[in-house]
This record gives sequence, structure tokens and C-alpha cells, in this order.
Amino acid sequence: SVVFREELDLHRAVSKSKQNEQTEYDLYGVVVHYGATMYSGHYVAFVKIADQWYLFDDKKVGECLNCDFLSRPYFLLLRSFLCLPL
Repeated sequence: SVVFREELDLHRAVSKSKQNEQTEYDLYGVVVHYGATMYSGHYVAFVKIADQWYLFDDKKVGECLNCDFLSRPYFLLLRSFLCLPL
């Protein structure tokens, strides 16, 4: 499986003409699939709100205190520009 971090900096991957633009992204959501195939199993979402991760599992939503989703096979990563303090 692929391991990912919460911060992603694409500075070294963009062309020189674009290096002055925003290249840092922060992870705010992950969709994870539990099951043997994409056609069977269960999807859940982890969402970061105000520096706290939450687990969205059907009708249940709760704080994720010991989240292990950073090491799980993921289906979709959601990122936004990293907001740096002024």
C-alpha cells in the first residue's frame, strides 16, 4: 500500500514558470474502502474539521481518536491549499 502524509508540497514537481504559485496542499478528507472488491464491502470517510479528524460511517459520525487511515488503502484523497498564518 502507499503511505501518504497530511501535507503535500509539489514545489519540485511544477515547472519553473509556476514555482511562485501555491504548491503546498493540506489533507482534509479521505475515503476508505473496507472489503474484498470494489463491488462488495463498505466505504467510510474521514474528514478533518478544525484540526480534529472525524469518521463518517453511514449514519454514525464521531471523533476519530486513534485513526489508522493514513496507513490503510484509500479510495480518494481530498486536499486543499495549505493555509499559512499571516
